[in-house]
Amino acid sequence: MVGFGRSDKPPIPYSVDHLVRFVSDFMADQGIERASLIGNSMGGLVALQFALLFPEKVDKLVLVDSAGLGREVTMLLRLAALPFIGERLSRPSRKGAAQVL
Repeated sequence: MVGFGRSDKPPIPYSVDHLVRFVSDFMADQGIERASLIGNSMGGLVALQFALLFPEKVDKLVLVDSAGLGREVTMLLRLAALPFIGERLSRPSRKGAAQVL
């Protein structure tokens, strides 16, 4: 997913709505009419929202420890929304991992 892990970090709004549009645009660009989506944590929330908005484009949906299924937002997701901390969490490094551990 764009902006996560070691993928590019373009200056875009990292909202669920934007990420859902990104998945939809990616599928259209690649000529993918239906797909099975697997999402973990925030990816699960994006996959779930995508399935709700575009059920005709989803063959199967697998959610693993998905965000968005409870009433509370986890502390990690709250921290990820903060400017400096969110950037550090989305750009893993050896030093950062050592600090967390």
